Amino acid sequence: MRVWVTRAQPQAAATAERLVQRGHEPVVQPLIETQAVAVTLDDLGGAGALAFTSQTAIEAFGLQGLIPTVADLPVFAVGDATAEAAHRAGFRQVQSAAGTVTDLAALILSASPSWSGDLVHLSARQPAGDLTGLLEKGGCAARRVTLYETHYAHKAEVPEGVDAVLIHSAMAARRAATVISPSAARNMCLFGLSEAALMPLSAIKFRQKAVAPIANEASILSLLD
Repeated sequence: MRVWVTRAQPQAAATAERLVQRGHEPVVQPLIETQAVAVTLDDLGGAGALAFTSQTAIEAFGLQGLIPTVADLPVFAVGDATAEAAHRAGFRQVQSAAGTVTDLAALILSASPSWSGDLVHLSARQPAGDLTGLLEKGGCAARRVTLYETHYAHKAEVPEGVDAVLIHSAMAARRAATVISPSAARNMCLFGLSEAALMPLSAIKFRQKAVAPIANEASILSLLD
């Protein structure tokens, strides 16, 4: 299949490589872009553990050069791919929730007596899901530090001759909804990371629509098979 990859770089390139390995033809044309936000050690003061809900956050944090100073803190990742990225970045104690933000909150709450200080969620300015809110309801001191911002890409159009489109986030879906016409959608399959990610496209009828049974990249790519 000729597959439109809409997520931001550098993750789009990694997705494209996995598509090639599966025998598909990727068309990398992101609908969203990310921009790093500066963070200092003062922002991490009092941190007893860290949480990441995306690989983008880990990459943005790595650019700050602060990982060596907090590499020994417990790290909690929303999924296996994010956990693997944390290991590669240099974190030594990493656990994966292998699921959603709700699963991540449950994992953190089960482990929270093992450290002192705040759980710091390192994330986008507008994260998908309220991790700190879930943790505070469970009695875990938590706060969020912004690592990057996400914006709509300047260029937004449907690539020629694509058979399918991959949607990893609701923001990408909102941008896609502004450029995918009903006639184009009728000839295109839509594959989403979650129901929430596809919600902005619910009014458009595609040839086929499917949601990953588990909210991770391996699961969404398996839909193409």
